[in-house]
Amino acid sequence: MYNAFLPLREFMSKQSITKLTTDKDAKGNNVQKILTVEGPICVSGATTQESIYEDNANRSYLLHVDESPNHLAEVLNFQRQQQAGLINETSQTSTKLVLKNAQRLMKQVKVINRYATELVIPDCVFKKLRTNMHYLRLIEIITFYHQQQRPWKKNPDGGYYIETSLLDIEWANHLVKDTLLRKSDELSGETRQFFETLKNLVQKNNPKQTTFLARDIRHTLRMHPMKLTRFLSQLESRNLLKRISSRQSGYEYEITSFEDYELLKHGVNILDRVLEQLKAKYDGKNGKTVDLHTSFTDASQNGVQVQNAN
Repeated sequence: MYNAFLPLREFMSKQSITKLTTDKDAKGNNVQKILTVEGPICVSGATTQESIYEDNANRSYLLHVDESPNHLAEVLNFQRQQQAGLINETSQTSTKLVLKNAQRLMKQVKVINRYATELVIPDCVFKKLRTNMHYLRLIEIITFYHQQQRPWKKNPDGGYYIETSLLDIEWANHLVKDTLLRKSDELSGETRQFFETLKNLVQKNNPKQTTFLARDIRHTLRMHPMKLTRFLSQLESRNLLKRISSRQSGYEYEITSFEDYELLKHGVNILDRVLEQLKAKYDGKNGKTVDLHTSFTDASQNGVQVQNAN
């Protein structure tokens, strides 16, 4: 699959790909032909690797599996309920059908974002050039899928367009924060999750404690020694941990920074601060703030009515 990434990256960026090939004509002579395939396309993939090739990563939204104890408990509980027949699978199937039917109702229309010039990407984000377009395109997609809730306007040339509302930007901020955090963090997703768990364990009984024994952490998390050593080495190389002593019972470490992730979150929260400024500036004329969960529920109900009507 690795050799296929180069043309796929070109396809994702340019939304078309061209290839020169040789073929034979009716007389048996070799002739060159240009093959062109038009997009747009969406490429998704999954891997167990802790990090992926940078040129692939910066073209993508990175989603990491939640391996926290709380999420594990939720998965185990869902599996038990599923075996006990307590999960309404008919409702799940109906929801999937609503989403499919909603896509069939979409019409081609141009999206214009009047707020685009006032939207900024946090300085803490790596590869801001690509991330900026990811953010703007996400807002465009959200606006496109709300085309039935947006007034259609007509260009002087006769073409129709819809405009982005502040609610569309609020949805985008809600959806993009996690992946922006991942792209801003110098730690990989797995290492970050370990470090946050480590902080909670160290200060579980004493909020002022900063030191721990590697052996105690390994026993508590039931982790392989090599995996633990790899995590500790990565954190130590980034000055987030410091080895302070060596005992018969194992190495003792000190956590040198407890606020690094909170500072990163604060940097990403600039998206919400900019949104609040836009709301104050435009006084809700072009978009209103509503509860996102309520908005999604209403949209789902509307989708069911459309599905039944058709």
